[in-house]
Amino acid sequence: MDTYKHFSPMDDFMTVNGKGYSHKDINLIREFFTDEQWDVIDSALSEYQDHDESYEIVHETLDVMGQVFRGAF
Repeated sequence: MDTYKHFSPMDDFMTVNGKGYSHKDINLIREFFTDEQWDVIDSALSEYQDHDESYEIVHETLDVMGQVFRGAF
């Protein structure tokens, strides 16, 4: 039998960079910027990744942004 855990708004919903965030926290982070602003950030990071010394941190950052978007709302 499957057991499903009900998440309270204050429970850790996701861990990003070793820190736990509630679903409410993730939604708040997602709302920091408009969709258009998030698109600009994504585009800028995609351009910046072309610099060899930045490739790894850019991909880590894009992964975190993806986690936030998948977990929000």
